[in-house]
Amino acid sequence: MNADLGFVIKSPQKEISWFAYLKVFDFHVWILLLLSLITFSTIIWLVSDIESEGSRIIDCIMNTISVISTQGPVINPRNISGKVMCTFLWFFSLMIVTYFTAKLTANFTTQTLKSHPASIEDLLNYPEYSFGTTTNGAVYSAFKYSQYSAFEMLYNIMYNSAISPFVNSTENGIKRARENSNYAYIDETPNLLAHVLKKPCNLDMIISTQGPKDGGGYGLALRREYSSIEHMFSLRIIELHETGQLSTLRNRWWEDRNECPKSNGKEVSNNHPISLFQTAGIFLILFVGMGVDKGFEKSAVKICKKSTSRYCSMSLFSGVHPLTGERIERTWCYSPNTGSIYCFACKLLGKSSNKFTEGFNNWKHGHAYVLSHKNSQQHRDIMIMISTLKRSGERIDGTLVQQYEVERQYWRQVLHRVVSVIRFLCERRLPLRGANEEINSIHNGNYLGILEYLSIYDPFLAEHTQRTAKGRGHVSYLYSTICEELITLMGKKCYQQYYMK
Repeated sequence: MNADLGFVIKSPQKEISWFAYLKVFDFHVWILLLLSLITFSTIIWLVSDIESEGSRIIDCIMNTISVISTQGPVINPRNISGKVMCTFLWFFSLMIVTYFTAKLTANFTTQTLKSHPASIEDLLNYPEYSFGTTTNGAVYSAFKYSQYSAFEMLYNIMYNSAISPFVNSTENGIKRARENSNYAYIDETPNLLAHVLKKPCNLDMIISTQGPKDGGGYGLALRREYSSIEHMFSLRIIELHETGQLSTLRNRWWEDRNECPKSNGKEVSNNHPISLFQTAGIFLILFVGMGVDKGFEKSAVKICKKSTSRYCSMSLFSGVHPLTGERIERTWCYSPNTGSIYCFACKLLGKSSNKFTEGFNNWKHGHAYVLSHKNSQQHRDIMIMISTLKRSGERIDGTLVQQYEVERQYWRQVLHRVVSVIRFLCERRLPLRGANEEINSIHNGNYLGILEYLSIYDPFLAEHTQRTAKGRGHVSYLYSTICEELITLMGKKCYQQYYMK
């Protein structure tokens, strides 16, 4: 184990800036970018006005901002001059964003650390640092009686300091170095390493590679009358060194008791996450933008006497039945010209006027007013009248409605029989499908086989199976596709019924 001299100082802190992203470009570059934004937007606006495209100056500014921020153009000029200018703007934006991203990445990933002395002799080049050692210790004597010029200068500086840099123990020297970022405590590296590897892990150790005492090692001193066993001690120490037991003991007392990351006291890794302070300026701009937006909104409300921040919601056009949970489409219609919604039924058949016959646009309380109108007596009477007219057969499309109802009842009966067969087989854990799916085949499986057997006593099912005996390509609800879909739906229903409670 070497007894090199070294010193510990408080780990230098990384320089933190809220507005690190603004340091990517020089101040003059930011000014030039702002002028370029305004100038280019004005030119695009003038060209669009001459070419009669009807663009506003604010649209042109937003277009330039969108292009520079790589969000894509808002305005796509139809004239040649506008297209040429936008092409050069896109190329310019690509280069600016590339430069900005590369430099910002380098600023965030490269740590800017405060420089510190690289050796004990280098302390002479850092007048802001004070340094000291343990009084009357071996290191103190090495500086006091050394003939090495650098050590003599260091001792004179320590001895003549207004505030004594010496301490009475290693623990006090380590404590002073942890509390004072401009103090360096000098000692032998084994003593320093035992404290550097302990929490709070805020010390860096610099080992000196020069000087008269550096590079030495520890030894054993014996009295002269024991000189006969000196050779035995030497051989035993060499044996311990060659077998690695000395390294094992060193790791036991230093490395195994390390409470700090492995990089402590060594080269600092740049693989650190970006801290909150580094991005605080970016969030600050976002909050300022939201504050400015709210300020403009309040001003617009005062000027226009009404808020334009609320719009018609699609949820107003449908509702959920409180008992069945079925989604029901409401009889509203929206007019883009007036910006209002109307109740079609009340507008058509109502005898008195209300908000939904004259136009409703109070979106802030939209759901409350819609619910109130839906439960009003007039709306209920009108909806009952419409439902009665639908069932009375006096509709223009009465024949189509009857045909639709017959068809619907037909397929309901088919599904009723299919679901019953599937339930029968699934309850008994019997296979459904066979080798084929052909009607009147003995290899078509239990599912089609039971349906064929039931058709002997069920005229409706017999007629249906004969209609669909031609095979796939005709709607029948008898084949594996609808069968698997029905099994899935039934399984979900059972899960909701028994396991979700």
